[in-house]
Amino acid sequence: GVNEGLPHSSVYSILQDKKGFMWFGTADGLCRYDGSELKTFQYTPVNNEEEASNFVRGKMLEDVSGNIWYCNQTGIYKWDNIKEVVSRAKTFDKSEFANGAFQSVYLENGSLWIYNVSLGIFEYNILTGKMLRYPLPYNPDFSTSIANYDKVDPFGNIWLRLGLTSNPFIVFNYR
Repeated sequence: GVNEGLPHSSVYSILQDKKGFMWFGTADGLCRYDGSELKTFQYTPVNNEEEASNFVRGKMLEDVSGNIWYCNQTGIYKWDNIKEVVSRAKTFDKSEFANGAFQSVYLENGSLWIYNVSLGIFEYNILTGKMLRYPLPYNPDFSTSIANYDKVDPFGNIWLRLGLTSNPFIVFNYR
């Protein structure tokens, strides 16, 4: 918890990296645990007009270089393994995405796959910075309970269930 060094009492994502460090995604930053202490990493906006959030949404994903990727409603973020700082790789334009919460799903071959419950699945190319959108085949029903589920199977399918547990699964093959 906060008394032990976390910047926020809620942890939304956990990852163990290739070096064995434990990473915790919180509502107020990314934390690394080395076995004895927690260290918090947060994105610092470039200027006062820049909207930014340190809320770690969805999965944190590690690339082949040891960088940690995650996203939220303001953009896609990368913790740089060499510099040990968080930078924003992609800013989400509020007029285009209406501050929708994005969640990371999968990282492979230079593409970060993310989704938004109303906007669909997106492929973010890490090298080019381009993002492709794949709309959902139906509008999920969020009228009563919300049950979001995401998983990637060994065959390259992203499985999503959004909204009610009675909603069908969306199966998307990213390959």
